[in-house]
Amino acid sequence: MPPIASKLTRVRVATVQGGPFAVIGYTTSFTLTEGEEGGDTIDYFGGVINEAGTPTLGGSFDIVWDLGDTLGQNVIRSAKRAGTQVWLEFNPAGTTTGSPFDRFQARITEVSRSSEAGGRVVTGSISYEGDPNTLTSGTIA
Repeated sequence: MPPIASKLTRVRVATVQGGPFAVIGYTTSFTLTEGEEGGDTIDYFGGVINEAGTPTLGGSFDIVWDLGDTLGQNVIRSAKRAGTQVWLEFNPAGTTTGSPFDRFQARITEVSRSSEAGGRVVTGSISYEGDPNTLTSGTIA
C-alpha cells in the first residue's frame, strides 16, 4: 500500500450515524481540533482544585468537489441551509475494507465554492462545529 501522505483524503457525509455515506470530495488540508472551553483552576488555602471545561470539536477543510458524485455535496448544502446536523467521515487511506476513518456528528457553519480552469475543477472550503461525544476512529468493515 502506498504511503497515506501521498493520497488525497476522501471526505464523506451521512444524515444518520450508520450511513450510508456519500462522497463530498477530496482534501489535502483539514483541521480537526479537540479542545476544551471554560475550565477553571481554584486556588484556596491548602490546595488547588482543577475543574475540567466542556469538550469542544471543530475545524474546517479545503475540498476539491467530486463533480461526478453530487449527492454528498447536496447533503452538505441542505444541512447548512436547514441548520441540521450531519455525520462527517474523513478517510485518509480511501474507503476500502480495513481503511481507517475518523467520524463525528457536526453542524456545518460555512460552505464556499469556487470554479477554476473553465469549470473543470471546483474547489471550496467547509467549516463545522462537531459534537466531541460522537468522535470515533475505526476501520471500514
